[in-house]
Amino acid sequence: MIEITSIVTIVSTTVAIGGGLWGLFNGLKEYRNSQEIRKNELIEQQRGLTLKRQEILFPLIKEFDEGEKIIYAKELIDGVHIKLEDNNGKLKTYTKNDFPNLLVRNDNDYTIPLDEDEIRIRLIIDSLLNFFGKLGYLMDNELITKKEINYFLYYIERTIDDESIIAFAKNLDYELFAILLEKIGMIPSDLKPLVQKYNNRLK
Repeated sequence: MIEITSIVTIVSTTVAIGGGLWGLFNGLKEYRNSQEIRKNELIEQQRGLTLKRQEILFPLIKEFDEGEKIIYAKELIDGVHIKLEDNNGKLKTYTKNDFPNLLVRNDNDYTIPLDEDEIRIRLIIDSLLNFFGKLGYLMDNELITKKEINYFLYYIERTIDDESIIAFAKNLDYELFAILLEKIGMIPSDLKPLVQKYNNRLK
């Protein structure tokens, strides 16, 4: 015959185990709920960041597609002949083959005044490199991602392939353009000192 004390012990133990299991169940339920809430918060946060990047990115796409000098730069890089009025109002044709003479002086002597053609082509290429510099700045500050650079990647690659433009960027210290190329893993060795120069200045 089972003694009363044994029954009390069994009941007490059963109640304790049941209470422990109930507590564990509630704890797991609360943990799961908190994880679900955190997951939803992260989704909302990510959605907010995506929208913020879109607010930054869409005006850049518009500038890249519609900016007059940027359009000329892209046409030149693609090998299209462009016609521009000179200071006398006459149309003059420029091509990508003009880059070595108009962008890079053999002696790099910038004390000699630039002629009309040099100024015109340099301003056009400057507009493109400055635009890429904006992308470099935004990437460096994690405001846009490498994935979002894909829209501009074709012309970034075409720009890198042109030795005259790279020499021009190096000679005139287009640091943020170099930062962009470094961030996307496409930087030519000639521009690596510009990245170092930029980083040293931020220390």
